[in-house]
Amino acid sequence: MVKGLRITLVELPATVDGRLDGHLAKDVYSLFRFPARGVPLLEAICRRAGYEDIVSIIPQYNRVPGRLEVDDWKRFVATDVLVLYL
Repeated sequence: MVKGLRITLVELPATVDGRLDGHLAKDVYSLFRFPARGVPLLEAICRRAGYEDIVSIIPQYNRVPGRLEVDDWKRFVATDVLVLYL
């Protein structure tokens, strides 16, 4: 059974002022390029549950690391379920 919700999973980096697209914080986690943590696992769980329209957004891998791109913002507007993983 295919479930029709559009799900967007976002793993946001830590920012200095806590804003969604602010300056990246300099902490122990930002010193190393750790891979994404929870988003790939959550995507796999959703797919196994029958959801197909799932997009994972991990800004640390964008052209400008830590910044959201125009397509990311468009997906936010078009999504039914938005999960922010901090």
